[in-house]
Amino acid sequence: MLARKKNSISATVVTSAVPAVPPAVNVAVQPLALNINDAAHLAGVPAFTVREAIGNGSLAAKKAGRHYIIRVADLQRWIDSLDAVSPQPCFVKRAEARRAA
Repeated sequence: MLARKKNSISATVVTSAVPAVPPAVNVAVQPLALNINDAAHLAGVPAFTVREAIGNGSLAAKKAGRHYIIRVADLQRWIDSLDAVSPQPCFVKRAEARRAA
């Protein structure tokens, strides 16, 4: 229905009696454990590094049949335990050379 009032037009919206559908719920499922390849991918290191950490005991893992599984919390703990990297002199000189150019 349209009504004209002093050079302006207003419209009235009529809604139907159909109930609104609630939006779909998006549930993200996070894994509890990872295999070696997925853990390596998530940590950003080669799978060999993850296997080496399991072998020397710095990364806790369980064996399920022939496969190793690594809990996400253990992977996070292992990453947090790694040493922080300080800038190497050769990288600092290269960065300074780039800034000077």
